[in-house]
Parts: sequence; structure tokens; C-alpha cells
Amino acid sequence: MQGFLFFNAIWYVLPSIILGLIIGRMIGGNKGYTVFERLALAIILGTVGGLIVSFIVGTQVEINTQYVLLGIASFLTATFFGAATNWAEPPPPDPKRHIIYDFDDDDEAFDREIEEALGGSN
Repeated sequence: MQGFLFFNAIWYVLPSIILGLIIGRMIGGNKGYTVFERLALAIILGTVGGLIVSFIVGTQVEINTQYVLLGIASFLTATFFGAATNWAEPPPPDPKRHIIYDFDDDDEAFDREIEEALGGSN
């Protein structure tokens, strides 16, 4: 079994951490996504990004399964940390409007309730 060289590990970890933090901050700061979408995006981009960085670094430095797993773990961790530090709350959902129709009410009152619920100014 081949030894684990600390110098080679640095080549896999540092780019993964830097790029993971950048991508994590972009994911966390986007208000257009729900929490589930952000988590799914962070997992997918963290895994794929770690693989890509590991393969790119592997062209210059010796590639090993330990280093690839370390690069993926570093990228995932940095992505989640970056998202957590730049987390933006999604906008609150619009309130649900209800119209209650009473058969005893006249049609003008009902029409006025519909206009108010739809945001009309009448």
C-alpha cells in the first residue's frame, strides 16, 4: 500500500476548499431557491466539483483514490460552509386569500370581496 503524502494532499485540498467556498457562497446567497433545492444543488455541485478538481490536479500530481476522496470531501465541506456563511432567507410565500360566500349577502358585497382579494382598488 502506498503512503499518504502530505504535500500531494495539499494540492488536492486547497483548490477544492477555495472553489467550494466560492460556489457555496453563491448557492447560499441565492434567494430564488428553496432550502431543498439549495441542499440538492450543494450536494451535486460539491461532488462533481470535487471530482473535476481532483482530475485536473491529477494531471500534475500523482493521483490516488485517497486523494480523490479527500478532494471531494474538501469540496463538499467547503460548499456547505460557504452556503451557511452566506445564507439568505427565501422570501415568505404570498398569503393565501380566501373568499367566503354567504348566500344571504348581496352580489355587490361578494363582488367587492373578490376585488379586494385580487388586489383591486375598487
